[in-house]
Amino acid sequence: MLSRANPYRTPGCDHSGTQGQRPPRFTIGDNPDVVTKLSVLGARGIFPNSADLRQGQFGGQWSSYTTTSGCVLATRSKYMSSTTIDLGPKSMVFGKVIHVVGVHAAGEVCDVVVGGVLDVPGKTMYEKMMHLWKKADRLRQLLLNEPRGSSAMCHNMILPACNPEADAGFITMEHEEYPPMSGANAIATATVLLETGMVPMLEPTTHVKLDTAAGLVAMEAECSGGKCTSVRFHNVPAFVFELDLEVSVPGLGIVKVDIAWGGMIYALVDASSVGLHIKSENGAKLVEVGEKIKRAVQEQSDPVHPENPGIRGVSILEFTEPLTDDGHHKSAVNTVVVSPGRLDRSPCGTGTCARLAVLHARGLLAPGDSFIHRSVIGTEFVGSITGTTTVGKYPAVLPTVQGSAWITSFKQVVLHPSDPFPEGFRVGDVWQM
Repeated sequence: MLSRANPYRTPGCDHSGTQGQRPPRFTIGDNPDVVTKLSVLGARGIFPNSADLRQGQFGGQWSSYTTTSGCVLATRSKYMSSTTIDLGPKSMVFGKVIHVVGVHAAGEVCDVVVGGVLDVPGKTMYEKMMHLWKKADRLRQLLLNEPRGSSAMCHNMILPACNPEADAGFITMEHEEYPPMSGANAIATATVLLETGMVPMLEPTTHVKLDTAAGLVAMEAECSGGKCTSVRFHNVPAFVFELDLEVSVPGLGIVKVDIAWGGMIYALVDASSVGLHIKSENGAKLVEVGEKIKRAVQEQSDPVHPENPGIRGVSILEFTEPLTDDGHHKSAVNTVVVSPGRLDRSPCGTGTCARLAVLHARGLLAPGDSFIHRSVIGTEFVGSITGTTTVGKYPAVLPTVQGSAWITSFKQVVLHPSDPFPEGFRVGDVWQM
């Protein structure tokens, strides 16, 4: 087994005498002589280790300090309601300092919160997700709304796992909901865990398990040279609620939709059936029509997950194009309409799983077949069915999806007590109001 790199080392610095030593824990501002250099923190210099995650210690405020050689190490103190960051002769006081790793999975922005947030109550990740949604939703609003966020992004929060088999728990935050599971976000989160040293990386393959609101998700990450080159996740079973459901849509008439579960409850619609083609230049029209169909489906259909009655109703719509087969791979183009009104830039992991279930139910895809799913920008996920099972009364498939993610930034999101927008805002020019 490969030894784990010291997560408290900063690349390019002389750590003589510090190897293997855990830095002392204190809060920025406790020592007036400390000069912090947040901008030069290395990837492995600001994140906790996997033991902290498993012991439930993660979620505290992360700080940094300089060694005598001028290198920056990291330490974590208990989250404080007000944190002072000493940047020289003047100090700034913020009510919140949230540490985020910027990352995209196949083009979809899936940033990951790695510090500055405490764990939340709940015996399962589903209970934690619902606590955030019903009692602590201001964090999602702060991160995703303007001026800190945008309409084309998601955020993920790493929390201690509830399932003892898991390496970490994570919860995805989108603009209108907390989805029980998101494939692109799972790929992004696993990439961050491994590339920052929060979970030890083993080459060529690292096995990671994530605890999600939909259940335990096992993953295999292909790794080389410190980079997580691809991640394949084994999702919860996917199944079809109904094929060819006829829905009356204002302005469109009767539209046939398939209702399927892939980690979220999807309405899948053949784009050509409503006169559309999945292209970037058609994005605004796809969003407009997709939201209209989704609202009609929500009014006329109420699917309930057979194992969790709290998960009910269609929350997302997927436009599809016909399956093609070149003799080597079966492939198709799709795009998912994410509320309040944008297109998923990735092929969508849970959307791919829902599509696998539909294709299998129609006899178009068998276990072992490779299926390439392409997004509106041409990026790809590779899906397959490893077996079949049942969920309640529904025949189901065991789906896997493989894709890649890339870290784009390390940043601190702050909120000053005097900021007039503690929950951000939205404007109707780019947000579908």
